[in-house]
Amino acid sequence: MISVAFAKSQGAAVIKPALEKNKGKCSVFVGIRNDITSYQALEVILETGADLYVVDTGSRTTIFHPKIYLAQFKNSATAIIGSANLTFGGLHNNIEASSILDLDLNLAEDKEFVDQTEVVFNTLIENHPEHVIKINSSDDIRSVFESGRVVDETVVIKQKSSRPSKEKGDSIPLMKLFKKIPHPVTKKKAGKEFVDEIIIKENGQEEVTHRPSIAKPNSRDYYLVWQSKELKERDLNIPTGGNTNPTGSMLWKKGAMEGIDQRHYFRDEVFADVGWAVDAALPHYERAQIKVHIFTKGEYRGTFELKISHNTDTTSKSYNQNNAMTNVSWGDAKSLIAQTDLLGRIMSLHRKDSAPPEFMIEID
Repeated sequence: MISVAFAKSQGAAVIKPALEKNKGKCSVFVGIRNDITSYQALEVILETGADLYVVDTGSRTTIFHPKIYLAQFKNSATAIIGSANLTFGGLHNNIEASSILDLDLNLAEDKEFVDQTEVVFNTLIENHPEHVIKINSSDDIRSVFESGRVVDETVVIKQKSSRPSKEKGDSIPLMKLFKKIPHPVTKKKAGKEFVDEIIIKENGQEEVTHRPSIAKPNSRDYYLVWQSKELKERDLNIPTGGNTNPTGSMLWKKGAMEGIDQRHYFRDEVFADVGWAVDAALPHYERAQIKVHIFTKGEYRGTFELKISHNTDTTSKSYNQNNAMTNVSWGDAKSLIAQTDLLGRIMSLHRKDSAPPEFMIEID
């Protein structure tokens, strides 16, 4: 049995003879949706006759990451557990760290170790059928490739430029493994930019491709200013309660942040310079438009002009109860936000200090 986070064709080729020699006896688990595992690697593994499974956690930031190489014989087994992925560098050139365990299957504790390892992966298949996908044919590989969850090794990315993709994308929910921990939120600049791929073909010609890409934008211009806790139905405008209606908006609440006053932080710091104007009909409200780039589950959904509102009434019950006073109306982006497969994920807000400022929302 083999389990790796990433696989490339040259790495798969290294172990191909061993897998072919044990055709029908091997299981290989490979992580996808990581912008590293390739179409070609899956083809090499499939050709060996191994039982091939790809593991898609449904999130760009939750990666299937165990690296285990386990060979079982009649009375013994060898397990290599460490950092090496199924890439040529991981198996040959990189500086890696692994432990080699020589196991005697006549010893109860050694046999239990091997048996429990197999149980863990069999349970993974049984409990997560949407996320642990059996690859039976090249058509199955093409399916995960066309959905943007594996890459093509023949494509060389030269540069990227903006082009929105407003499709709703795949429907893979977040894999239910454990509570998702938000990243610590600071105001340290850690930028983003938005990209499409320009590829260099074998003949040297350049060609733009808009195939779904899960690559994280290059860090440059944007920095993190806010992060939510796990998203609930109300946050995503998909309430199921009989007395709750979707509003098309979301309050900017404290979320996962510490040490902020949610009544003032968004109006006076995050959105301070976005051109607020008093609402003539409701003078205790200020309104503004902001430009927002939206990513969900690692895919770029497009750029939207969103309306934000702030209640300036400091004598209201909400203000005195320290409730949130600023909200965002989703407008045309609502169809992207109101998705059940985004429940339990984390929303992050990033800012670019341009004039006027721009923003990015990631839900992953």
